[in-house]
Amino acid sequence: AASSSADPAPHGEAWLRKQHPTILAPIHPDGLQRFQAGPIVPVLLNDLGATAMLDSGFTSNFAADYCIVQPEFCALHNIHIDASSKSRVALADGTVSNTLATASMQLQVGSRRPETIFMKVMHMPPGSPVNGGEGFDILLGFTWMLNREMSLWHERGSDGVITPGLRFPNRSGGGHTLIPDI
Repeated sequence: AASSSADPAPHGEAWLRKQHPTILAPIHPDGLQRFQAGPIVPVLLNDLGATAMLDSGFTSNFAADYCIVQPEFCALHNIHIDASSKSRVALADGTVSNTLATASMQLQVGSRRPETIFMKVMHMPPGSPVNGGEGFDILLGFTWMLNREMSLWHERGSDGVITPGLRFPNRSGGGHTLIPDI
């Protein structure tokens, strides 16, 4: 019998997981391949410039925020990792992978106040841009965005060009902020 999306499959068997859509997520003209699972936006990690990929399909059981940091970023910036704390992560293709460790960092997104977040340390293709690649330093998942009232969004400029990015409500005075894709 085939496994349903709600039932875990026996160890080693591929299975489909339920994908939770991001409300009002944009479709970029360059397609999904250009942005992988979502746009890439600038953030600060421990007051260092970094890039975050926003992944509306990266979900958890909604009991915890799931964020992943590339090991190259931690190594380059001497960020302490706890190798005794590892997890198994189900990937979008149904395979399961082990994380290398966990790390705690200060994350600041746009004008929002910095917060301490706990991330799983795991290499994700195409890797971190710290090595000259075109990847990203951290992945922020749907649960993380949802718990902070953030969503994938796009705006069309007066020139007709669509700018995808991350949208969140302003804490003071209403309105929203859009951090555009880089």
